[in-house]
Amino acid sequence: MSERDQCVTMAQILGQTPSKAKEMVNYMKRAVELNPILDTSERTLLSVGYKNLITSRRQGIRHLMQQEDEMEGLTVPCKERIQKIKEELINELVGFCTELINLVDEVILPKVEDPESVVFYQKLKADFYRYICEAQTGHDLELSLENATKSYKKALEVSKQNLQSYSPTSLGLILNYTVFLFENAKKQTDAVRIAQETYQTYAPIIEQNSEKSREEAAQIIKLLDENIKLWESSLEETDSEPVNE
Repeated sequence: MSERDQCVTMAQILGQTPSKAKEMVNYMKRAVELNPILDTSERTLLSVGYKNLITSRRQGIRHLMQQEDEMEGLTVPCKERIQKIKEELINELVGFCTELINLVDEVILPKVEDPESVVFYQKLKADFYRYICEAQTGHDLELSLENATKSYKKALEVSKQNLQSYSPTSLGLILNYTVFLFENAKKQTDAVRIAQETYQTYAPIIEQNSEKSREEAAQIIKLLDENIKLWESSLEETDSEPVNE
């Protein structure tokens, strides 16, 4: 077994153990160094490894942000400690996301030619910019929103020109793009409109996918439908709230 194959095998084994996400990522980084052309399962390993690496950080940051109102009665040293923990989590999150984005930009994408892979990696970049957005404010947030938008739009452009619009890759891209629009870019109306158009257009024809892709496409369509209902309900509640001066 070659060194690269051993790296991929180790990543597969460690992928079942989230606490070993960093080690899994290191094996996949080495595999990319040896040959940056990844097959579908290897791409998934790379993506899952980094997502496992940042999941606890994202959850921790969200929790601390939600608990800010509960900190009023704490002493100054306690508040400073919590702020320091939040900053550490943010730095780790941004660091890991940036590491993956740079790996894709500088090592993988220059070697990729097939459109489906280009869409996958541009979407992956955009998703990780989106995760960075969750932890930023001000000018840093504006830059990350801009970078995420560029990557999503590049992926959408390549997808539209080269892939079947009802394929899991194309539908998954639109699903994540609409989440970005609604939750990060604060373009809720656009998010709902695009999600509705996608659902209405492609839900009736996902059976045209191959048998292997049909189930995945159906699951994405289901998630789109759930998001549409959730977002419409959220917008209705917002519209119904009284306006105060």
